[in-house]
Amino acid sequence: IKNGNIVCEEEDDIKNGTKPVKSSSSCIRNNGSLTVDNVKVDAFWTALKVEEGQNLTIKNGSEITSRDGSAGAIMNYGNTTVEDSTITGAKDPNGTAIFTMSIYYGGKAYEANVNVKNSTLNAYWPVLLGKYDEISEEKGLANNVTLEGKNTILTNNSKILRKDVARDDAVLSISGEITAPIAALEYMEDGTKLILNQDLKE
Repeated sequence: IKNGNIVCEEEDDIKNGTKPVKSSSSCIRNNGSLTVDNVKVDAFWTALKVEEGQNLTIKNGSEITSRDGSAGAIMNYGNTTVEDSTITGAKDPNGTAIFTMSIYYGGKAYEANVNVKNSTLNAYWPVLLGKYDEISEEKGLANNVTLEGKNTILTNNSKILRKDVARDDAVLSISGEITAPIAALEYMEDGTKLILNQDLKE
């Protein structure tokens, strides 16, 4: 998908109250290999969903936005790369820019990885490392988000990561240069430069 605008609004029957509000869907669902190049995707629910084992690349000034806090602007069960783009989730307490989780499905375990380069994450929770179910908790593979190069994290939350999975191999890792709240210190590799964009109260 290249050079365009895509809008996925809230469904009319939900607006009118004839369908439960919790009924939601993805604007774009990737079941293979997808590149989003200089595209604006404005979705009420999830803007981009990456199914298990599949690959997504977002690049060249793309702007991916979700206005509801259901499942993140990006919901990743596969492998996603974000370059020179902006990912914006909702500002409510469930709003997430990147929601990723490994999954054990159909007798097979799939790892989930997201790599962010020179981009901006903006949401109540910039990153959510999730858990699909108890089987996935036992047998799921790595579930990682890495930020490298020059990235920016914007949030009205004092934290930048919500981790719903107990596994130690589910991690957020930051290297290079990050403009972010002080909470980024917890996830920074040695040699990373932090530029604070949040006032220090204490």
